[in-house]
Amino acid sequence: MTESTHRALGRVSSRLGSRVLEVAMPRPRGFWTGVAFGALSALSAIGLLAASSFLIAAAALQIPILYLQMPIVGVRAFALGRAFFRYLERISSHEAAFRMLGRLRTAVFASLIPGAPVNLQRRSGGDTVSRLVSDVDELQNLPLRVWQPIVVSGIACGLSVLGVAFVSVPAALILLGSLVLAAWGAAWLPARLARRAAAELAPARGRQFDLTMQYLSTMDVLIAFDAVEHEQRRLEEADRELYRHSRRVVWGDGLSSALQILAIGLSVVAGFLVTADLVVSGELWGPLMALVVLLPMSVFEVFETTPKALLALQKVRASARRIEELAPDVPEVAESLDREGSFSEGDDDESAAHCDSLRAENISCGWPGEPPVVSGLSFELRPGRRILVTGPSGSGKSTVAWTLERFLELQGGRILINGDDAALLSDQQLRRVVGLCEQRPHVFASTIRANLHLADPTATDDTLIAMVQRVGLGALLRERDGLDTLVGENGALLSGGQVQRLALARALLGRFPVIVLDEPTANVDPELRAELMVDLLSAVQGEDAPAVLLMSHDVVPADLIDEHIRLGER
Repeated sequence: MTESTHRALGRVSSRLGSRVLEVAMPRPRGFWTGVAFGALSALSAIGLLAASSFLIAAAALQIPILYLQMPIVGVRAFALGRAFFRYLERISSHEAAFRMLGRLRTAVFASLIPGAPVNLQRRSGGDTVSRLVSDVDELQNLPLRVWQPIVVSGIACGLSVLGVAFVSVPAALILLGSLVLAAWGAAWLPARLARRAAAELAPARGRQFDLTMQYLSTMDVLIAFDAVEHEQRRLEEADRELYRHSRRVVWGDGLSSALQILAIGLSVVAGFLVTADLVVSGELWGPLMALVVLLPMSVFEVFETTPKALLALQKVRASARRIEELAPDVPEVAESLDREGSFSEGDDDESAAHCDSLRAENISCGWPGEPPVVSGLSFELRPGRRILVTGPSGSGKSTVAWTLERFLELQGGRILINGDDAALLSDQQLRRVVGLCEQRPHVFASTIRANLHLADPTATDDTLIAMVQRVGLGALLRERDGLDTLVGENGALLSGGQVQRLALARALLGRFPVIVLDEPTANVDPELRAELMVDLLSAVQGEDAPAVLLMSHDVVPADLIDEHIRLGER
């Protein structure tokens, strides 16, 4: 029963505008455990008010204490049960939601990996971070603040109406009518009015976050060009836009609360009018009238989560659509991870890292949806062989590098590794063969040791020191804190040449059979480029030397290369 109902909730979620919402549902066991404890807590709260109102009214009649024992015990039991079951509900439902959140975040990241970094290039960093953090976190509200409150409210309100019906059918019909009216006026209508604001809230939050990151990261340039005030005005406008959307969402919440209070008042007054005549005629005992009249207050306290759930649903839907725009394959990846239990592609065999030959045959390279930048390119790399690729800006040097790393899909021709088509290898296997040192290598804001351990977590300090000295960073270790030297955010505490040397050391530690150096001297002072180029190429010599494909604008000594390919001249 719960399994089929859970699947139905998942299908309904996916039909609300995004398939990602189906992934945002926790496992059935955790979800329905939370629902069960939540329903018991809600029923305990309703029972507490019912027993209390009956007890006070009955005690006022000064009936024998014997007849009050059950209500007295009931008040105590319901009071303890409300807190106890609420605690269990929070434990079980949040554990289920957090497990779902970890699974969802894993699926989002896993779906981004195959096309990264190309699929992230055309989005601003702030907007991407907002989608990966704020929007993914927002989806935990689907089980916690949408479906669970709606299901719990439905169970508690339905049983309450049945309970009142045993005392007075007309009063039960009044309570049911008030709930239906509140469902339309206090739940559906405000959610409908706030839908557009909720849909625009997440993008506005992303723009504000993006502008904030841009403002902080470019502060030096803004100060130099006296543009700080202009950027601050843009930030203030983004803040005002975010405030406007947030206020409209809160306005819907306020309207819902007002209409709900109106429904409570109508229910109490109508219940009083209906039961008063019954008490006067002797058809209804007075304490039961107090129960019937006051019970709607507690019932609506439970019901108030439903309007909030529908408002929360609008924000969840908007976040889900933004995640689906960033990573449309999340449902399929999540299903795959569920079957396999991990990221693993089943290719832990290290034999894929062995490469005697990498041959490109008439390859064409370019960006998705655009004509090839490079066509008919052929070359062969073997251990120790070094090929220089030159050409003017825009000729496709970096495009070739990204294609070899499969950041871009091959648009024509083929790449053979050890004579076999590289298309047969998974991304993970291919990237064990080809290592890339980008124009602007990313180094993490940690120590030299931590950055090198990314390539080989088992490497000893002696191995790391030898590798650092091999790439010409020995003086840096001696002058600073050795392997504990901090590199700063994006390598801010290192020079451009030192960052390139550290990136090469990391690639060498990774033991890639093929290393692609993409414009390694692009961010180095002109007078230091020649020295850095010689040092980098000298570091990849020796018996275990990898094959090297060097992309560069600079002149390279002929004795350091084996072949020279010129792009843009074909």
